[in-house]
This record gives sequence, C-alpha cells and structure tokens, in this order.
Amino acid sequence: MALLLSSHNVAKYLRDVELCTDTEPDLFHVDSVAAKNFNLLVTLSNGYKYLVKQERLVSDGKADGEFLNEWRTQDLLRVFPELDSFRSLLPID
Repeated sequence: MALLLSSHNVAKYLRDVELCTDTEPDLFHVDSVAAKNFNLLVTLSNGYKYLVKQERLVSDGKADGEFLNEWRTQDLLRVFPELDSFRSLLPID
C-alpha cells in the first residue's frame, strides 16, 4: 500500500528519505498548496523549504504515473541535449 502523506507524517517522511536529519529542530511549519496533485510546503525553523508533491491516487489506490512520465521526459532531455529546443513545447518546468 502506498504511503499517503499528510501534514502529520511529512516530517517523518523527510527524515526517512534523509532530506532532514534528527539533529535539525522538530519545528516544522506545513502548508497545503492548492494544485492538481497533493502538495505540502514544509518550512523548517532554519528557513529551508521543501515542496513535497504526491500524485493523487486513482480508484485502485495507485498513482497513474504522471510523475514518472515527467521524470522520464526530463531525463530524455538531459541525455539528449540536442532535443532541448523542444522543451518549450512540453508541459514541464
């Protein structure tokens, strides 16, 4: 089952993926950001900010792969820089 992020568990998630360490203060400010996907803006007490995005799940409880497709497109442009002229035509960035 997929982890459903919320304002209550996003701090633990950031520690688990090693974007934050246990030595950082446990003072997090979490705001929900309205968008197509589920977005949380996490502000740490030291001023660092993380935008945590999670695809909305479809009826079978799985994501429909939009983030994966976006990553693949970015990776394609990175691997083949000669395609960079097409970047403005794509719904990315």
